[in-house]
Amino acid sequence: MFYINKCIITLLFFLFVFPSISFAETEMNPEQQAFLNFEEEISDLVISSVKPLDKLDKMNGKLSEEELYNLALSVGKNFAANSDVSNQLQVPNMLSDDIKASLETVKNDLSMGFTELEGSMIYFARYIASRDSTFYDKYTQKRDNGFRYVDGGLTSLSTIGLRLNILGKGL
Repeated sequence: MFYINKCIITLLFFLFVFPSISFAETEMNPEQQAFLNFEEEISDLVISSVKPLDKLDKMNGKLSEEELYNLALSVGKNFAANSDVSNQLQVPNMLSDDIKASLETVKNDLSMGFTELEGSMIYFARYIASRDSTFYDKYTQKRDNGFRYVDGGLTSLSTIGLRLNILGKGL
């Protein structure tokens, strides 16, 4: 009986709720479009930040210690550069003051996250050079903090999109 009720509820959802979302007004007001453009800039920045990390992960074990050390430092420099880029992003002026303030917080969270991730790469490089577990512990702590900041920024960005009534677009 439970399974049947669950199926009926799911079916009703798709019959009545989903079409209303799908056929909702597709034209966006200028504020929504400005937000989506800003969100796309953030998305590109985050993707360009994470790609070198993926390369580092894939190359671990295939490189000499010196090459891995240099790659870790290079990834750290990429995070530092993207932290600066995050700070320089311009929040669209046409947005309301509360939305602009929220987007400034998103920028700050991303910048702090990238700075933490930069620090994590420095500690990872030091760990590679010395095999001192203290550096590895600092690396994991900084890495985790960095991802928390980035994740928090992206979550806030999604929440702002919901406040602007933008459904299912962007990140």
